[in-house]
Formats: sequence, structure tokens, C-alpha cells
Amino acid sequence: MDLINQCEVMWLEQAKSDARKHISLRHQKGRGACNLFILDISESMEGEGIRSLKRGVIDILDEYSKHPELDENVAVIIFGEETKFLHYYSNDYAAIKHSIENLECSGPSPLTAALFLALGGLFNGSAHTQIVGEFLLDARVVVFTDGRLTDFSNENATEQDGYCIPNNLMLAALFSIVRNIGKDHPIYCFPVGNNPDHALLSAISSESFDGRLLEINKARWFGRCSLHYRGADVCCKVTNQSRVGRGVLRNVVETVMSWKSYEEDDLDTIDEILYNKRKILAKQEKKREGPNPNDDNFKEKYSTAPKLGTRVRRGPDWTQDNQDSEGPGTIVGHGDSDGLVYIQWDNGIGSQYGYGYKGIYDVVVCEEPRYPEDGLAAVGCFVRRGPDWKWGDQDGGAGSIGTVYRTMDNATVYVRWPCGRKGNYRFGYDGKFDIDICDPFSPTVIKAVTEQEALQNLGSIENSSNDIKGNFNGVYERKEQIIVQKKDSDGQTTRRINSEENDIETDYGFPDNFTPIGADDEKCGRLNFCSVVISSCSGVEDLSSDNDYPDKHSEGTACECNNVYENNLLVTKNSFPGNINSLFKNNLTSFWHKEYPNSIHENLQDIREETWNTFSRESDNLEMNDSGINRSWQWLDSTGAWIDYPEHVNSLINQRLMQRPNASVVIAYNNQSYRVVPHKLLQINLESKEKHTIRWKIVK
Repeated sequence: MDLINQCEVMWLEQAKSDARKHISLRHQKGRGACNLFILDISESMEGEGIRSLKRGVIDILDEYSKHPELDENVAVIIFGEETKFLHYYSNDYAAIKHSIENLECSGPSPLTAALFLALGGLFNGSAHTQIVGEFLLDARVVVFTDGRLTDFSNENATEQDGYCIPNNLMLAALFSIVRNIGKDHPIYCFPVGNNPDHALLSAISSESFDGRLLEINKARWFGRCSLHYRGADVCCKVTNQSRVGRGVLRNVVETVMSWKSYEEDDLDTIDEILYNKRKILAKQEKKREGPNPNDDNFKEKYSTAPKLGTRVRRGPDWTQDNQDSEGPGTIVGHGDSDGLVYIQWDNGIGSQYGYGYKGIYDVVVCEEPRYPEDGLAAVGCFVRRGPDWKWGDQDGGAGSIGTVYRTMDNATVYVRWPCGRKGNYRFGYDGKFDIDICDPFSPTVIKAVTEQEALQNLGSIENSSNDIKGNFNGVYERKEQIIVQKKDSDGQTTRRINSEENDIETDYGFPDNFTPIGADDEKCGRLNFCSVVISSCSGVEDLSSDNDYPDKHSEGTACECNNVYENNLLVTKNSFPGNINSLFKNNLTSFWHKEYPNSIHENLQDIREETWNTFSRESDNLEMNDSGINRSWQWLDSTGAWIDYPEHVNSLINQRLMQRPNASVVIAYNNQSYRVVPHKLLQINLESKEKHTIRWKIVK
């Protein structure tokens, strides 16, 4: 792996960590649109540059303060001598102002690193999409910089490098991440400082939908962006027209919105939104459709290749440097030719490798099951039916243990079952868990997996002899439209079309996986393999019906390997998890925040009680107070003494238990790394494998 790719991986890991931090602090956020500020505090910004930056940011925050009903969220990244999140999402504008006012300039300008870090405030559920009438407002990226780019992969870079013309590798790295962000998030660039690079910043903005290059005197206008969309929505509703005259528009803004301090630019912007409404809604609809869940790269095609979910390591013909970090990975798809497989390594990198292609074995099969990190479903983990399973015998029957081969950004996963069927299942989506993670070292799990493999080898599992070279069985050959109506558990009639593929109402669209330098997007396909696999932001849509998958399947409908059950994963209509102390708030899921009437608060207690009851059933009645699980943890040392964990370790363990009652967590303590498994009351030293008993007590 070259130096730039290594840096990309490093910043992606940091972004994932920051995404988890954003999620854990969700209670600090408002319900309005999300705005991620990226601020250049490098040495070249000294003087007028930093003054303009501070003035522009404060002007925007002042506009947010003038319109508290918008409840805008702001996060701040700085880049210069150090690149980090200065402030996580919140609506505490005074605190943000204070942190901005104390900024000083020093160091180089690693803008590319800051954009990689921005993924931690955009994807993995760290941000949400604001709904304003028919308009969906994705998180905005707001960059204040002079555009003097330095090499983010060079630890010894100096600010003087920024005065040189960036080389092709630097620009390729920059625009690769810009395009990835810009597919779903507008990027607004404010050129500041002495002689800023307008051309570069304009190019960055133009790579995003609705992004713009703005001069600093437009900062207050930008602070009213959400008001512009609200004005367009109100105008459409009041007049029932897509275009109105200036006088009518002015009357609507003043009378209906009670917006007295608007400017002519605001009316121009509202009029522009109305003019482009059809284009905007078309873009939203395209994103709503999302990616094709049957991407070729996630298919089984050849009987001679290992099945999806098979664990592998580098083989005798390995020539790919350290892409695998010398660790195991999981086969997630078969390539275009027999003997080629797509693999996602446990470090997150994915690519295509030879498994017998022209006699080359880049990888070999291994028996190294993946242990679930922090109780989260990851590619390669064993799973079985969970508490909310409602998919009949899709898994081949109770007790079957499958393997996760794909994780999605909406808290769902794709599983390959031993019977050959594959499907998508909820793992945190709307607080539901169709599947549970298995401990791969549990004797019960080992026995079950061994028996499944033995039965498969004997050909005695249902449909184990499916032709996986692409020949559909009789049921899948029928492509006529079949409409199925049934009663759900609430007695409501539901509807499904195309019974051979369960109609899924997908979450709001999310970006394709990020492709680093040198990867050919067209050759890589939708999955963009030969890439760093990262998560991206998607919202959860309010769906209006509960379309259960039928409990029983027709005779002969077992999965042909190129087909996947697309289960209709449902969200309770008008549920509002983002505004309560959601017991599942740490799942990598983002929520749409909608403008609700005040009556939402009348139902809040019912929502809390329902969520509490759900959690109580799954967590064996964990003791909780208003702030969560209230336990103090200890471990038993070799002398028989009980030792208290530090406060930050206690908080981390309790936070994981809030997320999943059976979660484990890796902690750093006394210069050692341990895995704590609370539900087994066990601590394991990751280096020495020494085990210690743990216990807990309730904090009064």
C-alpha cells in the first residue's frame, strides 16, 4: 500500500471514531439541519485570513441565533498544525463562538486530511437529513480556506509548500474525497486570506450538488439557507403554485412566515428554489432509490469458488503489499471470471484477488472466524435469528448460523445462510434486531457450524445443490408481477409485488463506497472495490405500511445464489428516535429529523415507555437511570482483590450495553488492552490471553 493510501486509511479510521463520538453526543443536537464547518488555521491564514474566517463563521452563527426555530446543528473541524474536530454537533452557538475566537494560526494546510475527517461528521449516522416540506436538506460542508494545499501524506510538510502548484497525486487524492462527499452533501467554499486560490475552491464546490463558491460578505445569506427552503415550501402550500410573482412572494414571506428582516437576495434565492424545484425533487428521488442491492460484486457465480462469507488469508502467490494488514478477510462476492473473488479484509479494505485464476492463489481459505467488535455486526461475523425475527424459514430453520457478507449504512446487514439463501436483515434499524451476533468460540456455535458444514457436504440441506452458475430455478424464472396481500400483526392489509424478490422500501440513498487514488471506478463497478470500504450517511425514511415477508415460502423457492431476499425493513411512521434518549443511539444509523408540530411532545412519554419495554426484554432488566445504565464495574486481580475500573472505562462499558446488551468492548487500561465481555462477567488480556472475573454494582 503506498503512502497516500496508508494516510487515507488512517484518516478514515479516525473519522469512524469521530462518527461514534457524534452519535454518543446526539442528545446535544438540535432537530435542524446539520452544518459541518472546516476551518483553515494554517500559517498562511495569519492576519486578514483568520480575521475574515472568524467574522464569517460568527456572522453565520448570529443568523442561526436569530432564528432559534431552525435549531441548526454545527460541528467544527480545524486543520493546520493539527487536524481534528474542534466541536461536535450541537446548537450551543455561544460555546462554538468562544472556541472559534481563540483560534491561532500555525502549520501546513492538509485540506485533504480535513475532508477525510469530515466523513466522521457526515457518515455512519453522525449527521441527519432535515425534512422541510418536500425538500430534504442533507448536511452541508462549509470550508473557509485560502486554498493553499499541502501534501497531507507528508508529515514534514511546511506551509511554504502551499505556495507551490499541487502535484497530480495531491489533486487526485483531494478530488477523490471531494467527489465522494459531494455526491450527497453540498460543499460551500469561502475563499479567505491573501490571494486565495479561487479556481481550486470553485472546482471543489462544483463537484457537489448545489455547492457554491461564496465571498465572505455572503456569510449571513448562507446562515439563512434553511429559511430559504422553508419559504419555498410555504409559498407552494399557500399559493398552490410552483412559481409566483415578486409581490406574492414578498407577501408570503412577510405575512405567513412573519419574516421581517429579509433581504432582496433572500427573495431571489427562494424564487430560484421554486424555479428548480422539479430538478431538486428529481435528484432526491434518485437518491431515494439507492444502490442496487444485487450488485454483481456481491454475487455467488461459480461452484468451484468458496461461498460468500468464507474466511481467507493471503496465499502463496500474494503480491499486494500489506493491503490485508497481515490479517484475515471475508469473501463477499465472486469476480467476473472463475477463480476471482472479492474480499473485504477485517481492516476495511476491499479488492479482487485470485483464487485459482490461471493457477494463481493470492488467498487461501482459513478457519479464523471473526470475533464481533463491540457487539456490532461486521463482515465475517456469525449470526443467527434475533429477537425481532419475522422472516419465516428464510434462514433454513431455527438454529441456523449464517455469515454477514455485507453491512449497510442504514443499520442493516446481508447474511448468507448455510442453505444458500441470502437476505438483508435489521441490526439496529428502527431499534429492531432480526439477527443476533454469535460468539464464534462458543462450544455451542462451533458444534452447530460443524454440523451444518457436514450436512452441506452430504448434500442433505434443503436446496444445497442449487446451480450457482447463474441458472435460475423455476420460480425465479417467472418474472410476472405477483401481488400478495396479507394481514400483518396489527390487522392491517399489506402489499408486496414480485414475490420472488421481497419488495424492500429502501432507506434514503447513500453514497457509493469511497475509491482511493488509482482505482478505476468503471472497472470496479458499484461496489468500487480496490478501495477503502467506508460507511456513509443515510437517513431512515418514514414508511407508511408494515409489509411483512410471508412466514412460509412456496415450494421450490429456495435461494438461487444470484438472488437475494430483499426484505421490507420497516420503520414506525412518525417515530422520532433522534429526539429522545434512544436506547439504540449508538448504532451506526442516521435519523431523518422532520419538522413536527408541538403535539409530538404529547406522545413522547408513550415513545419512551415503549422503548423502555423493548430494551428491558432484551437486556435482562439492566438497571438504568435517566442517563442510561448505572453500573460501576470491577475486576478480580490475582490476589483476590476487586479493583475498580476508571470512570472512563465504566462509561464506555455502560455505553456499549446501552447499544447492545450482549456487546463486548475493547478497553485500554494500565498500558494494556483488554476485551471486556460484560454478559459473561469476563475480562481477557488481548496480549497474554489471561482471563479475570468481573462484576458490577448499582451506583445509587
